[in-house]
Amino acid sequence: MIKSALVLFGLLLVLSARAQEVARVYDASKYILIDAKLLRGSVGYTTFGISDLDTLADRLGQGVELRIEARLISGFVKRTEGLVIADAFFLDLTMGRLSSEPLYYYDNPEDRFSTAMNFGYSILAGYSTEHFGVLGGKSFEWFSGSVGGTSLPGATLMSGTAPWIARLEFRPAFSPE
Repeated sequence: MIKSALVLFGLLLVLSARAQEVARVYDASKYILIDAKLLRGSVGYTTFGISDLDTLADRLGQGVELRIEARLISGFVKRTEGLVIADAFFLDLTMGRLSSEPLYYYDNPEDRFSTAMNFGYSILAGYSTEHFGVLGGKSFEWFSGSVGGTSLPGATLMSGTAPWIARLEFRPAFSPE
């Protein structure tokens, strides 16, 4: 009994000495830390399409949408009430398949792979209280899409737009966002 207790005690001493040898201290200044309040994302299922073109049939697709959003100014300005700013760089990427009947080119059906992409930057300013907010601003967006064998904006790689936007906010009691 005493012999096994001494062996166990010796083993614990060796293991604790070994654990002290391999312990490392990391310097946090050498790493990039990302605050979750600066990045947002979502995953969803969506349907999308290309329609109302003169010479082409309407094309419909469905797929998985991924969105990532990164705040700039509003991520560092911590105001949630009074005069507020909301901004974000964003990327929406949808990948899926053609859900409408494929067109045939001679005897070959069109490809079923479909994709849509939208990216840009939006900035809004306005007034916010604890539960409500009203903001307005500008969004700068570029987009492209391909559903089956039909793609928009056609011969150019991407199309752009810069709409004015308005946003009404309602924040329930459980969230400051």
